[in-house]
Amino acid sequence: MSITIDRAGRLVIPKTIRDEMNLVPGSELEIDLEGGEIRLRLPVPKPRLVEEDGFLIFSSGEKLDIDIADFINKERDKQALRHLSRSE
Repeated sequence: MSITIDRAGRLVIPKTIRDEMNLVPGSELEIDLEGGEIRLRLPVPKPRLVEEDGFLIFSSGEKLDIDIADFINKERDKQALRHLSRSE
């Protein structure tokens, strides 16, 4: 796929790529020049604390591919089993 730089030095990222990468107006990209190649990449999200309903919540800025409630329940079960095995 090829694209053309306009008179103002801008280039348009094709819609199929914008859609696949979830790029919308205002999205930020990082640009690197490496070995004669120009590389665009999404910035690595920075972890931060956000306030929700009066509570500070840790946000990694990334979507997780796991069910958090299920993960917590499994970890709680593991700890309970460890505790029970020590008691016997």
